[in-house]
Amino acid sequence: MSEVNTPKFPRVPHSTWARGLIWLNGVSLLVCGAIAFVLNCMTFSGISHVFVCLYWVLFGVITILVELRLPFAERFFGFSCTKCGQAVFFIFAGTLGVSLGIGLTAAKLIPFIAGIASVAIGAACYTDAVITDKVSTSRNTVTVETVV
Repeated sequence: MSEVNTPKFPRVPHSTWARGLIWLNGVSLLVCGAIAFVLNCMTFSGISHVFVCLYWVLFGVITILVELRLPFAERFFGFSCTKCGQAVFFIFAGTLGVSLGIGLTAAKLIPFIAGIASVAIGAACYTDAVITDKVSTSRNTVTVETVV
Protein backbone atom coordinates (compact mmCIF):
# COMPACT_ATOMS: atom_id res chain seq x y z
CA MET A 1 0.00 0.00 0.00
CA SER A 2 1.48 3.36 -0.99
CA GLU A 3 1.07 6.49 1.03
CA VAL A 4 -0.20 9.63 -0.60
CA ASN A 5 1.82 12.66 0.40
CA THR A 6 -0.88 15.17 1.31
CA PRO A 7 0.04 18.60 2.61
CA LYS A 8 -0.53 19.25 6.29
CA PHE A 9 -2.46 22.42 5.49
CA PRO A 10 -4.75 21.94 2.48
CA ARG A 11 -4.60 24.76 -0.04
CA VAL A 12 -7.68 26.97 0.03
CA PRO A 13 -7.92 29.21 -3.03
CA HIS A 14 -8.37 32.92 -2.73
CA SER A 15 -10.58 34.92 -5.05
CA THR A 16 -8.93 36.26 -8.21
CA TRP A 17 -8.51 39.81 -6.92
CA ALA A 18 -6.88 38.56 -3.72
CA ARG A 19 -4.50 36.31 -5.68
CA GLY A 20 -3.45 39.34 -7.73
CA LEU A 21 -2.75 41.28 -4.55
CA ILE A 22 -0.78 38.34 -3.13
CA TRP A 23 1.44 38.20 -6.23
CA LEU A 24 1.87 41.98 -6.09
CA ASN A 25 2.86 41.79 -2.43
CA GLY A 26 5.32 38.95 -3.01
CA VAL A 27 7.08 40.85 -5.79
CA SER A 28 6.90 44.08 -3.78
CA LEU A 29 8.53 42.47 -0.74
CA LEU A 30 11.26 40.99 -2.91
CA VAL A 31 12.04 44.12 -4.93
CA CYS A 32 11.60 46.70 -2.15
CA GLY A 33 13.59 44.52 0.24
CA ALA A 34 16.46 44.25 -2.25
CA ILE A 35 16.46 47.99 -3.01
CA ALA A 36 16.26 48.93 0.66
CA PHE A 37 19.05 46.44 1.44
CA VAL A 38 21.36 48.09 -1.08
CA LEU A 39 20.45 51.58 0.15
CA ASN A 40 20.92 50.59 3.80
CA CYS A 41 24.31 49.05 3.01
CA MET A 42 25.39 52.28 1.30
CA THR A 43 24.20 54.60 4.06
CA PHE A 44 24.40 52.04 6.91
CA SER A 45 21.35 53.12 8.87
CA GLY A 46 21.92 50.31 11.33
CA ILE A 47 22.39 46.58 11.42
CA SER A 48 18.72 45.97 12.24
CA HIS A 49 17.67 47.79 9.06
CA VAL A 50 19.93 45.55 6.99
CA PHE A 51 18.51 42.38 8.55
CA VAL A 52 14.90 43.52 8.14
CA CYS A 53 15.57 44.11 4.44
CA LEU A 54 17.07 40.63 4.13
CA TYR A 55 14.01 39.19 5.85
CA TRP A 56 11.81 41.02 3.38
CA VAL A 57 13.64 39.48 0.46
CA LEU A 58 13.21 36.07 2.10
CA PHE A 59 9.49 36.71 2.73
CA GLY A 60 9.03 37.71 -0.91
CA VAL A 61 10.72 34.51 -2.08
CA ILE A 62 8.57 32.43 0.29
CA THR A 63 5.39 34.10 -0.98
CA ILE A 64 6.30 33.50 -4.62
CA LEU A 65 7.28 29.86 -3.98
CA VAL A 66 4.01 29.17 -2.16
CA GLU A 67 1.97 30.86 -4.88
CA LEU A 68 3.71 28.71 -7.49
CA ARG A 69 2.33 25.76 -5.51
CA LEU A 70 5.66 24.00 -5.21
CA PRO A 71 5.35 20.92 -2.96
CA PHE A 72 8.41 21.66 -0.83
CA ALA A 73 7.22 25.23 -0.24
CA GLU A 74 3.81 24.02 0.87
CA ARG A 75 5.47 21.46 3.14
CA PHE A 76 7.88 23.89 4.83
CA PHE A 77 5.67 27.00 4.79
CA GLY A 78 2.27 25.40 5.27
CA PHE A 79 1.01 28.28 7.39
CA SER A 80 1.03 30.38 4.23
CA CYS A 81 -1.29 27.95 2.44
CA THR A 82 -4.28 28.93 4.55
CA LYS A 83 -6.05 32.21 4.00
CA CYS A 84 -5.70 33.50 7.55
CA GLY A 85 -2.11 32.27 7.79
CA GLN A 86 -1.18 34.20 4.70
CA ALA A 87 -2.95 37.31 5.98
CA VAL A 88 -1.09 37.18 9.30
CA PHE A 89 2.19 36.56 7.42
CA PHE A 90 1.67 39.71 5.30
CA ILE A 91 0.66 41.81 8.29
CA PHE A 92 3.77 40.64 10.15
CA ALA A 93 6.02 41.43 7.17
CA GLY A 94 4.40 44.85 6.81
CA THR A 95 4.85 45.75 10.45
CA LEU A 96 8.55 44.97 10.12
CA GLY A 97 8.83 47.61 7.40
CA VAL A 98 6.77 50.14 9.33
CA SER A 99 8.88 49.52 12.44
CA LEU A 100 11.92 50.97 10.69
CA GLY A 101 10.25 54.34 11.00
CA ILE A 102 9.54 57.08 8.54
CA GLY A 103 12.32 59.21 7.23
CA LEU A 104 13.24 61.48 4.38
CA THR A 105 15.77 59.06 2.92
CA ALA A 106 14.80 56.39 0.42
CA ALA A 107 16.35 53.74 2.67
CA LYS A 108 13.61 54.42 5.25
CA LEU A 109 10.78 55.63 3.03
CA ILE A 110 10.67 52.57 0.73
CA PRO A 111 10.22 50.01 3.56
CA PHE A 112 7.70 52.27 5.31
CA ILE A 113 5.45 52.64 2.25
CA ALA A 114 5.83 48.99 1.23
CA GLY A 115 5.12 47.96 4.83
CA ILE A 116 1.86 49.88 4.87
CA ALA A 117 0.93 48.26 1.55
CA SER A 118 1.75 44.80 2.93
CA VAL A 119 -0.41 45.37 6.02
CA ALA A 120 -3.27 46.56 3.79
CA ILE A 121 -2.91 43.51 1.53
CA GLY A 122 -2.85 41.26 4.60
CA ALA A 123 -6.07 42.87 5.81
CA ALA A 124 -7.58 42.38 2.35
CA CYS A 125 -6.59 38.69 2.40
CA TYR A 126 -8.22 38.29 5.81
CA THR A 127 -11.34 40.07 4.57
CA ASP A 128 -11.41 37.75 1.55
CA ALA A 129 -11.13 34.75 3.89
CA VAL A 130 -14.04 35.93 6.03
CA ILE A 131 -16.26 36.88 3.08
CA THR A 132 -15.52 33.72 1.09
CA ASP A 133 -16.13 31.46 4.08
CA LYS A 134 -19.49 33.10 4.81
CA VAL A 135 -20.58 32.82 1.18
CA SER A 136 -19.43 29.20 0.87
CA THR A 137 -21.22 28.11 4.05
CA SER A 138 -24.46 29.74 2.94
CA ARG A 139 -24.23 28.01 -0.47
CA ASN A 140 -23.46 24.62 1.01
CA THR A 141 -26.76 24.18 2.78
CA VAL A 142 -28.31 20.83 2.05
CA THR A 143 -32.01 20.31 1.64
CA VAL A 144 -33.40 16.85 2.12
CA GLU A 145 -36.58 15.85 0.38
CA THR A 146 -38.48 12.75 1.29
CA VAL A 147 -40.22 10.76 -1.37
CA VAL A 148 -43.41 9.03 -0.31
